[in-house]
Parts: sequence; structure tokens; C-alpha cells
Amino acid sequence: MAILRDDPDPANLADAIAAVLPPAFQYPEVTAARVKFNGNVAVTPGFVESANALRAEFKLTAGSSGSIEVVYTDARPDADIGPFLKEELSLIQTLGDMACSAHDRKHFLRDLAERIKELTALHNASTLMLSDDASPESVVHGLASILLPAFQYPEATAVRVRLGAYESVTPGFVESPDALHSGFKLSDGTSGSIEVIYTDARPAAAIGPFLTEELSLIRTLGDMARAAYDRRAAIAALRDSEARMRFYATSTFEGIVVHAHGRFVEVNDQFAALIGVPDQALVGTSVEAVLVPEQREAFREHLHDRTGEPFAARLFRKDGQILSVEVRTTAAVHGGLTAAVSVFRDVTERKQLEDQLHRTLRLESLGTLAAGIAHDLNNVLAPVM
Repeated sequence: MAILRDDPDPANLADAIAAVLPPAFQYPEVTAARVKFNGNVAVTPGFVESANALRAEFKLTAGSSGSIEVVYTDARPDADIGPFLKEELSLIQTLGDMACSAHDRKHFLRDLAERIKELTALHNASTLMLSDDASPESVVHGLASILLPAFQYPEATAVRVRLGAYESVTPGFVESPDALHSGFKLSDGTSGSIEVIYTDARPAAAIGPFLTEELSLIRTLGDMARAAYDRRAAIAALRDSEARMRFYATSTFEGIVVHAHGRFVEVNDQFAALIGVPDQALVGTSVEAVLVPEQREAFREHLHDRTGEPFAARLFRKDGQILSVEVRTTAAVHGGLTAAVSVFRDVTERKQLEDQLHRTLRLESLGTLAAGIAHDLNNVLAPVM
């Protein structure tokens, strides 16, 4: 039956099945039928209720039921089932099964089309909100446009999207207590909402005229908007933090390095200048390689302890000089990596001044000692002289 393929509408199906049944039976001139299908009833002329009717019942996937009944309008000889053939019972059972399959196929295809529209809306919304130049104003206008074709009846769909002070309203939207509504809130407290109405009456579904999946769609879009803006705010905060840290790192006189697993991850310009090696040439190389060999073990202990106490170290410069430095180290997380931050302060000049002071003090001590010895010798030799 072509109608089972082309137009599985319940009313049309009931009429079509009822129409083809009389000529299919042994005595078409006295055959009458009644077909009930998903709330629709089709009856051929002469049908009356009868306990002897040939009957087949069936049930749709969605839970609706139906039946096919056939009677003869006058007495006929007995056959397999009263006056009916067993093949005639098989026929109406088969027609019932075919009608169910056709109806279920139509609903499946319709549901599939709706899911495709919803997935398309989600994809388009994701593209919109992940754009680097997406502003609140462009997002509310974009979401309103994306939602119109995503509903069952796009020709009657009207939408209002709000986000903070921004609002987008499509033609035909009016306030309605029956609107499909979903609200959301950004991490900074900004409120948003999505509302959808139909501009004329539509058949009842799960939520008024709307599908459950359509409510899920606008809720998901609200969640996506919140996540996109929270992510954008987090990225902005991270960039701001990185900019501040970069400012501090470049404004200080000390060398600052980030290192993990014994290798440089990042160094500031001051540290690169300190040892005379470009910063990019240092990244990925061994931290211990810049220390004099006899201090490398002690430096490993310093990294392990991380007490914040300064560690006196000596570094190799590229030109062969050895620098005296103080190192302080603390734990850190850099780019999601567990690392350490070490601050190197060049104390070479201070060390030289301290050494010079120590030499001067020693010389002064020796001078004082020599003067005392001379005085004592004078005292001893004076009587003799």
C-alpha cells in the first residue's frame, strides 16, 4: 500500500485500510470494516458491532492502540474462523503491523529531524560563543537568530534573549505566561534568560506546545553562554596576572627563573644578562650547569628544602667569570606544571667589598699587634740601652 509509505497520517491510514479491506475478502459485496488507529476511526457502509467480527488489535511504540474489525452483513458459510478464512485474519494482522511500522517510522523521522535542528543550533551557538571577538551584544542577537529554525514550528517561533543590559527580540514576540523560559547567571552575577513563544496556537506536546528537548536546548544554550563568558573572564584574569608578573619580572634587578625537573622553563632578561646567555638559549637546559661543580649537590638540597632561606652560590658566566649570588626558591605552578621559582641576586660586588673589608680588618689587626710588640720590646730594652 503506497499510503503506508507516503502518508502515514493516522486519519488517512485508517481511511485507506478500511477502503481496501472489502475487496480483499471472500465476499466483498457483503464485507464491512471498521479501523481504529491512534484515536482516528474509519467505518465502511454497513458495519455494525458484532461478537462474530474478525478482529486484530495492535499497539504503537508511543503507547497508542488500534484495531481492525471485519463483519459480513449477512450470513455466510462457515470457514476457518466462523465465515472467515485464516488467511483473512493474517491479512488484517499484517495490515495492522504495517500501519504501526509506517506510523512509527514517520515519528522516528520527525524526531530525527527535530534532533538535527537542535544539534545544528548547538553547533552554531558554540561557534558563535567561542569566537574571540564575540561581544555580549553579538551573542544575544546571534542566539535569537539561531533559535528560530531550531523549534518544531519555525514559522511561528518568536524569541527574546537577554544578557545583562543587552536584549534581542525577534518579530512577533510578546510577553506570555506560556513562554518556554530558561534563566542563567554568569560568575560575575550578570543575569541572562532565553524565552520562546509560538505566535499562534499549536498542538499540545510535553510542555504546552513545546517538546522536552526544546526546553533542554535553551537550558543548554544558557549553560554554554555562562561557560563561554566565565572562560573568557578567566582567560582575561590570567592574562592580566601574567602581564603583572611579567612587569614585576622585568622591573626587578634580580634574575628570576622558573625551572622543573632540573631544567629551565622560563627566565627573565635580568638572569640572562647576569650570566651572559640569551634567555631562549637557556630554556630547556640544565639549571645545575650554570653552578660551579662543588655546589651542585648543595643546590639540590636547597631545592628540596625550600625553606626560603638564601643559598650562597657561585655561577659561571659565559665569559668565564664566576659570580657570587644569593638564591631563594619557592614552589610554584607554571602552565599547569609543578615547578619552582628561584630568585638570583648578584652579590659579587658586595662579596668583593666584604672580602676587602676583611683584608683591611686583618691588616689593622696585624698593625695593632705589631705596635704592641714594638712597645713591649721598647720597655724591655730601655734599661739595657
